[in-house]
Amino acid sequence: PKRNMSAYLLYQNAMRDQFKRENPGMTFGQLAKYTSHMYKNLTPEEKAMWDARAAQDKARYDAQIAAYVPPPGHDAHGNLLENHRPRKRNKRSPKDPSAPKRASGAYVFFTNEMRPRVMSEYPGIKFVEMGRVMGERWRALTPEEKKRYEDMAAEDKVRFQTESQQYQANQVAHQHHAPPEYPPAAQAGAPPPASVDPYAQPVDPNLSAQHQVHAATSAYAAYDQQAYGTQLEQQPQHSYHAA
Repeated sequence: PKRNMSAYLLYQNAMRDQFKRENPGMTFGQLAKYTSHMYKNLTPEEKAMWDARAAQDKARYDAQIAAYVPPPGHDAHGNLLENHRPRKRNKRSPKDPSAPKRASGAYVFFTNEMRPRVMSEYPGIKFVEMGRVMGERWRALTPEEKKRYEDMAAEDKVRFQTESQQYQANQVAHQHHAPPEYPPAAQAGAPPPASVDPYAQPVDPNLSAQHQVHAATSAYAAYDQQAYGTQLEQQPQHSYHAA
């Protein structure tokens, strides 16, 4: 069921068109202040009339909510139960603090400007009711009044596009100049893997003594280079003769 409205909201909705006709030159902000001023200056009898209408609207809501049959997963007021809420997606990776702030829409600029005024006019106003008031005021704006916020949004969009291009260019430049990553060298003195240790491999007996030494030396050098990240010092070549 549609929630009930306060006495002031009922008064505002009922008098908006009349006040706009009586004050055609007023801006939206001036009209809002004028409506608030007129409501505060109502006589006790007039306020009692709007309070009575608000009480009737509350009785209407209470009657409808009493007969309301919520769908599965909702409470008696139609709110989604906590255990039926969709699971939250995995947390996103932390955002780069140097990334540009996204552009805001015209309505966001309007609410940022209007929120302090509404809170000043109605101290203690609830969040839901504040959203309703700002939504009604936004819809009541003339095209000329909305254009100011639309221009602000268009300017912010250009700002975001410019900063995004610069940010992407910086990311590409950073990746291009980033130092290459090398695998960590094995710690000095770490034992070589036994499965590939050439020192433990048998020598082909069919080779001559000279070729056996040459093959073993090459295998040892390649193994040490891979395992420890070092090269064996070149040893002077010696001639070996088979016995």
